[in-house]
Amino acid sequence: MSESMSKRKRALMTAISGAALIAWLWVIWHFSAQNGDMSQDLSDGFTAGLFWILERLGLAEKERILSFIAAMAYPVRKCAHFAEYFILGLLATAHFHVGWPRMERKFLKAWIFVFLAASADEIHQLFVPGRSGMARDVLLDSAAGAVSILVVYFIRFMYTERRKKDVKERSLK
Repeated sequence: MSESMSKRKRALMTAISGAALIAWLWVIWHFSAQNGDMSQDLSDGFTAGLFWILERLGLAEKERILSFIAAMAYPVRKCAHFAEYFILGLLATAHFHVGWPRMERKFLKAWIFVFLAASADEIHQLFVPGRSGMARDVLLDSAAGAVSILVVYFIRFMYTERRKKDVKERSLK
């Protein structure tokens, strides 16, 4: 967002990005509040759907579905963790960028926010039947947030460099 953005527009964008951030935290919390059986059923259902697609494409045999679901349970769960916190990193970065344009180290603060959210989520899971809080999940979630923040940083860097190049080319004409 540009420095010249009106206060009213900035306030609106900050409210929208904040609401999206809170909504996504609620989604993460909702998934974490599922007991172990519900969570496993969700993962198994996703994996079965993936198997169905692979079967339709001729890449899997129906007789192997149970072994496929068993083998894919852990990777599916970890990919879900990564995706949840990748999105959280994007939303946190957007919120800090829109809401506080002059704040220093926005990217670091967005990552700290993701780390704290991941830590709170894993602590929460300690109190959910059939679930456990894992330090390695905090590391995975924090890494996902870092990757998303780096993606935003890279895109912003490339955009800024492109704008500089365009300005330079126009000034030479």
